[in-house]
Amino acid sequence: MWLTKSNLGIMKAFGIGAGEGKGFLGVYAANFFKEGEIVMDLSIGDVSSIRDLRTIELSTRHIDHPFGRYVNHHCDPTCFIDKNRELMIALRDINIGDEITFDYSLNESSIAAPFECSCGAPNCKGVISK
Repeated sequence: MWLTKSNLGIMKAFGIGAGEGKGFLGVYAANFFKEGEIVMDLSIGDVSSIRDLRTIELSTRHIDHPFGRYVNHHCDPTCFIDKNRELMIALRDINIGDEITFDYSLNESSIAAPFECSCGAPNCKGVISK
């Protein structure tokens, strides 16, 4: 479990693990996050010279964040990336155990490896590519 400082000055936690029915790792809330709250500070990531499956696009660079690399795509995500402030922000209330996700197609100007989405959202885009 890892801690992240919220915009309220309270330490919040999230964990990395395999989701139910998933064959890959994801990030899950170990605390409640309110809509608009900072979920993850992306400024601590290592700058990457290349775009790949683990990097997150920010306003002027790509970073390989130690926890962000495990945040999965979802077409109805729980978070969005504020590229200028280098923060992951809750789009809605996130309950304990909910997966932390963002929409790769809205954040990335180009997808490093296009893939077929299996998020199951009613608004699922099917193939994620640019």
